[in-house]
Amino acid sequence: MQVTGIWQRSGSAASTVVQLELPEHVRAAGYGVPASVFLIVTELAPAEGMVDIEVVWEGKPATRLYEGLYFEMRPVSHATVC
Repeated sequence: MQVTGIWQRSGSAASTVVQLELPEHVRAAGYGVPASVFLIVTELAPAEGMVDIEVVWEGKPATRLYEGLYFEMRPVSHATVC
């Protein structure tokens, strides 16, 4: 995936939006790949380190193929930061 845009909003509910797109040859393969994927991270409780993570697909064609989505987050512990 390629990052095609990044937006940030500051304030009490700071958030970052990252727009991702796959290359055209992958989208044209006919497997129902979305045109764009947006990853939205909003800081809910800064004092507690809580965030809301939202993944939005845009322009995804319907298919009859089995589909799955896997999202993994591996935050770095403050104890391990050098």
